[in-house]
Amino acid sequence: MGSYKTYYVMKNGENLKTVRSLQTAKELAEQAGAEIVCDGECIYKANVGERYILTSLMNVRSSPGGEILGTASAGTVVEVYEIKDDWLRVKWKDGFAYIQYGNGQFAGRV
Repeated sequence: MGSYKTYYVMKNGENLKTVRSLQTAKELAEQAGAEIVCDGECIYKANVGERYILTSLMNVRSSPGGEILGTASAGTVVEVYEIKDDWLRVKWKDGFAYIQYGNGQFAGRV
């Protein structure tokens, strides 16, 4: 008989979900900004960005200056994982995208 592991998706000490698949646990942890505990040890922590608020309507792009994927309204809070060459790398839908930073003109830290 095979050995089955139980994975606990935890955030701030609270169990959000218990699952049997590590892949499913990772997906849930990334969505919630949580961690995974198995056999009493933390085995994975989601990459959590800093929160910024947009100050104007902005194009959301596939890469700096790349294809427009959509727009984000003024007041939208985004998770920023990197600021490079005046572009914010943000969590967008199921992946990452880029929004121009404007040296703080278009977004500020929450």
